[in-house]
Amino acid sequence: RSRCWCVPAGHRRCFLDSGVVYTCRGDSVVPVCYPLENVASDGNVLLHWVQVATDADGAAEGHVVLDDGVSLDTIETGRYTCVEFRCAERLLRSTVVRTGYRPVNAVLDTVSVLGVYIAPTAVILDGAVLPPRQYTFSTANHTLTVHDLAQDMTTAFGLTWTI
Repeated sequence: RSRCWCVPAGHRRCFLDSGVVYTCRGDSVVPVCYPLENVASDGNVLLHWVQVATDADGAAEGHVVLDDGVSLDTIETGRYTCVEFRCAERLLRSTVVRTGYRPVNAVLDTVSVLGVYIAPTAVILDGAVLPPRQYTFSTANHTLTVHDLAQDMTTAFGLTWTI
């Protein structure tokens, strides 16, 4: 059975592992985490996935804030880490804006960039060319997905692709 997805102008259709489909505004960065029973139990944060929904110019930006998941005053007391993501001209760069909290395991596993219309010939993480098995490109969804990054979120990185 076919489905029609009506996506507002300037928005992108996004998919989660669970099969959930949602729309988000182009130029957005959406973090996706594995559910944890209790964040405070071990301070462990596994940021599974960042979805980058680019705008018509291929740009997006957003912030991810990491804290202990329990305290109510982390912003006021400065006990948080803020990571900024900026995507433009086939380059996704993360910059650590503030380090006031050091999570035990803030690891980024997957990055999906929506709005990529030409299949990349190479994907490069911090100057290292990734093997083709580590990324996929969907012509149907115009999405580049890079897997198995094991990237520490508290360390800046750059991810680029060539066409």
